[in-house]
Amino acid sequence: MDASRSQQRLLAGAVMCLVLRAGYAQSIEDEGPIVLGQKEGLKGFRLERVDVALRFDGRWREEKIRQSGEPTRKNTEDQYEEWVDISTRSYIGHRNLCDLTADLSLGWQNIEATNELTGLDQSDSGTLSTYNISALLLGESKAPTTVYANQSRTLFDREFSGSYDSTLSEYGAIVTTFMDTAPTTFQLFHREQDDDEQFGLADYHLTQDTLSVHSDWSPTERQNLLIDYALDRVDESRGSIYTNSYDRHDATITHTLRFGPEDRHSLRSSLRIYDQSGDYAQSTYRLDEILRLRHTDRFETRYDLTGEQRTTGGRDQNRYRLSGLARHKLFDSLVTTFSLGASQTTMPDENFTSDEYFTTLNFDYVKRVPYGQFNAGLGLNLDNIKNSDRGDTIPFRDERVTFNDPLPVIIARRNIVPESVLVTNLAGTYVYVEGLDYTLSAFPDRIELRRVVGGAIADGQTVLVDFDLGPEPANSIDSFTHTIVLRYTIQEGRLRGLSTYLTYSDVSQELDAVDPSLFTLNDQTRLLLGTELRRGPVTLTAEHEDVSSDISPYTLLRLQARYDQRLGARSWVSLEATHEEVDYGQTDRSVELNRLTGEIGRMLAPGLHGRLRLRYRDESDNIGGDTRGFEELAELKYTRGQTDLYATVRYSQLESDATDTQSQLFSFGLRRAF
Repeated sequence: MDASRSQQRLLAGAVMCLVLRAGYAQSIEDEGPIVLGQKEGLKGFRLERVDVALRFDGRWREEKIRQSGEPTRKNTEDQYEEWVDISTRSYIGHRNLCDLTADLSLGWQNIEATNELTGLDQSDSGTLSTYNISALLLGESKAPTTVYANQSRTLFDREFSGSYDSTLSEYGAIVTTFMDTAPTTFQLFHREQDDDEQFGLADYHLTQDTLSVHSDWSPTERQNLLIDYALDRVDESRGSIYTNSYDRHDATITHTLRFGPEDRHSLRSSLRIYDQSGDYAQSTYRLDEILRLRHTDRFETRYDLTGEQRTTGGRDQNRYRLSGLARHKLFDSLVTTFSLGASQTTMPDENFTSDEYFTTLNFDYVKRVPYGQFNAGLGLNLDNIKNSDRGDTIPFRDERVTFNDPLPVIIARRNIVPESVLVTNLAGTYVYVEGLDYTLSAFPDRIELRRVVGGAIADGQTVLVDFDLGPEPANSIDSFTHTIVLRYTIQEGRLRGLSTYLTYSDVSQELDAVDPSLFTLNDQTRLLLGTELRRGPVTLTAEHEDVSSDISPYTLLRLQARYDQRLGARSWVSLEATHEEVDYGQTDRSVELNRLTGEIGRMLAPGLHGRLRLRYRDESDNIGGDTRGFEELAELKYTRGQTDLYATVRYSQLESDATDTQSQLFSFGLRRAF
């Protein structure tokens, strides 16, 4: 630990001691929170409750991996643990002086493991511990303080892949003060996270020290001021793939003012300052102003102003945006929304400027019709973007995309530098790895990202993508989009629960550039036809989607059947089957994906509960290869009095042209409380 970190902890500890001392002195002087007005003195340690349990856990797991051209490698693990679980409630001196709760688990572990990938042959034993300890100090003083420490161990399952162990440890303190004027919370903590998967290909380790402040002040009945600040020092690594150490400052100040009759109007101002060092160094200064005016019960307007200055990799990027929106509600049937705005993005180092002007008009219509309800929507959008000449590579950051199997994520921009692509979670704190979590295909006019089944990215997950764009001449692009949405839902009669719907959208673009051959416009037409039947626990869906695009056209057929039913207080059944066919016109690529998922949980007998889950995935891709996955999980738990018996069996298999993996897990345990 370096000197600066030690100084930070020493300073935080000194501040905490002064706060505690002041609060304690005030409590004695007021004869309030500690003795509650009574004349009795302070007592020593008082134990109010103690619960003890003995626990035995056993686990066996095996994982095999076969890569093309290499022999099958195997990893096995036998693990046995004996635990003593202790839960207590106590206080020191007085309940308002130090109220202490503690959940402790002390154990002994025996483990034998072999890993043919690394050549590891391990036989080891030693002590283990998990805990959750919390002490509330001066609970009714002017500065109640919570000191805590916890450590947990969790076994996570990845879809069609092996399980991995995650150990999370954290200790720190929380002080809340200025209760009467501006309740403010100070928190200082140290956190460590270790994710350990059997073959160790992508083990994740995080060490984080954080000081955070949250304050909530209402100077008047119509005003509110929120202040949030966090200082983080982070060291993280993922196997031998990447390591990063950085400091992070994140501060946000938000002021809200309500005004007008019955506080119908509001003005919200927000300032954010963000600075991060390390391999992905960046800083952001952002100001947001949002004015909402509610003129009548049926008419309201909104005005947004944003100014942002961002520096990434030593390059500055400035962005300014102004927009206005008006919404009118005609009775309960028609809602009309109109918006108008402009934005400018500048990159001074590259002498690059991008100006955008946009306007939208939307109509949402709802009407009761014979036997049901009719919904209709019409959207019109006009967008103009003028880009100056770009003679150097420039960065683009935080583009949100969502992975939805079996379709790829497409970022339609020319000259994307493939080596610059970085995929993270929405918080930007976890970096996904190409080849393990996703694959990337680069084209002159786009990149395509596909998630890897069994990786860290889940189906339906939204992520952030950073990338750099190569040089490009000045250009101006006009885009006009119109969208029509229709839906008719039958709510009466024999066909009750049946819906038919249609979505049609058309995007047309016009280009103005010196050399139009250097650009590829994305004129696109999308037609989605679907029908859905909901009857009790059953939902049936059939959809056909036809996308005509200059960049990535495709047709999609989706058939889905789902059954969800509660069978009692602790019993349920869920079944889902999906069939999808995708044909890509330009590349002659076709993908067929079949998925089956079933889960049932049931109270089998008094005190005996079971759960069974099955998953099957079969994907045929004439270019990317075939993938077949199977997974089954069975759990049993029996409770009688103060005794618990539990067992889990899990098997998963994933086969592809390049790699085959198999994972087996059997765990069991006994817990007896006294």
